[in-house]
Amino acid sequence: MVLVLINYTKPYEQVAAVVAEHRAFLGKHYAAGTLVVSGPRATKTGGIVLARGKSAAEVAEIFKQDPYALHGVATHEVIEFDAVKHAPGFEPFL
Repeated sequence: MVLVLINYTKPYEQVAAVVAEHRAFLGKHYAAGTLVVSGPRATKTGGIVLARGKSAAEVAEIFKQDPYALHGVATHEVIEFDAVKHAPGFEPFL
């Protein structure tokens, strides 16, 4: 699995102008089966995305096309990890 930490690099007002494009980008990758869950941090300093079935390098390539990156309002930290434990029922997302 791959965790993506999105860190805003511009004031939230500038980020907000790109949110609709960002969510459309995410929607495309949900439809492709790559993403499991995503959402903004409660602090409005970035977001979190959980992806499956891809290496960190593949996910990093995907997120180079995130409108947040293209508009220069955020960076992406991509972390690959082994999901060795999970809640019952989470298997379809692995």
